[in-house]
Amino acid sequence: MNIRKLTNKDRTIAAELYVKTFSQEPWNEKNKVEDIVAHFQRLTQMNTEKSFILEKDQMMIGIALGFTRSWYKGNQYHLDTFCIDPAFQGRGYGKLFMNKIKNELVADEVHTIILDTDRDTPAEKFYQSTGFTKLADSVLYAIDF
Repeated sequence: MNIRKLTNKDRTIAAELYVKTFSQEPWNEKNKVEDIVAHFQRLTQMNTEKSFILEKDQMMIGIALGFTRSWYKGNQYHLDTFCIDPAFQGRGYGKLFMNKIKNELVADEVHTIILDTDRDTPAEKFYQSTGFTKLADSVLYAIDF
């Protein structure tokens, strides 16, 4: 198992993994690889971006895309996207990947990960099983304009 930073060369393969993962139940998203590549490109242009890939036998099986930000309680990592190839899910790779990411972040003096996910999904159960807790006082809002 190897964790490393996502590079520009990885974007297309990472986008294909994203589309493969999120086109299945329970998400059933209908994304195009080129749209996800463009999203990844915009994210990786942020000066606080920190994105990782998990490799098994030199094959990408997991991606984590995010960025750090300053907060009054210290630096935080906002986990924007996290997924494991469906063929490798349920085998502990997600937990292993999350632990390796935490180790990378601690080395950069980041001690908090924040994220949002859909309720009642395997993702919610996964995050709870890796130590994440719901923020009782938080509400997620959005506005399209």
